[in-house]
Amino acid sequence: MNLFLVKLYNLLTPLTAFAQQVGGNEPGQVGGNEPGSSGGGIQPIDIVFQNPLGNGQSGIGSISDLLASILEIIITVGIPLVVLAVIYTGFLFVSAMGDKEKIKKAREAFLWTIIGGVIILASWVIAEAISSTVNQIIVN
Repeated sequence: MNLFLVKLYNLLTPLTAFAQQVGGNEPGQVGGNEPGSSGGGIQPIDIVFQNPLGNGQSGIGSISDLLASILEIIITVGIPLVVLAVIYTGFLFVSAMGDKEKIKKAREAFLWTIIGGVIILASWVIAEAISSTVNQIIVN
């Protein structure tokens, strides 16, 4: 329990580091920002954040590109899963061998498989419709 609390504490406490460039010619001397001081003072550091997913031309440059990529992955993975689920429900029908309870479960599995496939395809259709509508509005 103590190890869990230590790990939880380490996870929840933020790790921060504050650093600044300090100038001065003598040890322990902090340079000032006043005009004419030779200490240099605190210098600003330029920080540039880069998009880790791409630069817009060859990668993901906007939220709509990110959503399109996520939807493409879902469709790429989802359609084969739907096919495998249909094959599995066919196996359930065959293995039922006339047992009404097993046939009822197979029908239910087939129904939910078809509903899942329709949801996947409907999400693609809706995304394409929204995308084409937005593109027509932007062009006009």
